Amino acid sequence: MASFIGTKKKIYCPKCQHVVGDVVIIENREWLKVNGIAVNVMRGVCLECGAEFHWSISERMLSQLVEHVIKLRDS
Repeated sequence: MASFIGTKKKIYCPKCQHVVGDVVIIENREWLKVNGIAVNVMRGVCLECGAEFHWSISERMLSQLVEHVIKLRDS
């Protein structure tokens, strides 16, 4: 079993705010935990409202890097 560190935050449907899962840290990496399964990419639709849902750790990491570079540039 992987080394589970803890829950970082909840992830919600962008349209209706229904809880999709939790971002968790496992062996120093972020994962999306949904019903006991840790995934690094998830695509689907919300069963509450029908909105499309997409979550990807690589896209999240890229977004965080871009935000960091912008902050450094602006300071």
